[in-house]
Amino acid sequence: MVMMVKVRGRSRKNPEECGPIRTCVVCRKKDDKKLMLRYILEQGVPVPDERQQKEGRGAYCCAEESCVQKFVCGTKRWQRAFRQ
Repeated sequence: MVMMVKVRGRSRKNPEECGPIRTCVVCRKKDDKKLMLRYILEQGVPVPDERQQKEGRGAYCCAEESCVQKFVCGTKRWQRAFRQ
């Protein structure tokens, strides 16, 4: 049985080809981890993790300006993402 994964409007027969899939906490769009922005919580404020290597729970947001703005300004969104 072949598992199909839909990423950016395309179906892929082999999920290992595209790498880990993450979901934007704002628009719920699924995409490759490398194409998403990762945020972590430092001193109660979400900060970007450019290298995606910092410790702690991460929340992913797509790179669209509207999603980034809603995520950073919307306290409820990142509180839910970081389970606070």
